[in-house]
Amino acid sequence: MRDRRPGVARVGRCVDLTAGGTEGNLYGLYLGRETYPDGVVYYSEHTHYSAAKIVRVLGARSIMLRGLDNGEIDYDDLRESLKIHRDVPPIILANIGSTMHGAVDDLGSNFAIDQPENVGRRP
Repeated sequence: MRDRRPGVARVGRCVDLTAGGTEGNLYGLYLGRETYPDGVVYYSEHTHYSAAKIVRVLGARSIMLRGLDNGEIDYDDLRESLKIHRDVPPIILANIGSTMHGAVDDLGSNFAIDQPENVGRRP
């Protein structure tokens, strides 16, 4: 595991810590796309604005999820999206101190969603 705080990128069952903001998003999403080229990137509407641009540049499929009022990712929206797209690997871009809200996605709730009944195929 690389330790480049404060950002974090989760790739499959691995966690890769990166620098924050644009650099962290670029590196984390690049790793995710390289590891899971058929994967879908999930991020919330409160995620740093660079996420949508980076996903486009990398040519990755993505789904922008709703955010909660406190800036966290909407875990119910994530759960439902994972069920719908359970045939492809998820690449989840979680926030640790989002730009506008300072929100921290609850990694326990967020990644506990990744259960076999929700996500079918794993590379």
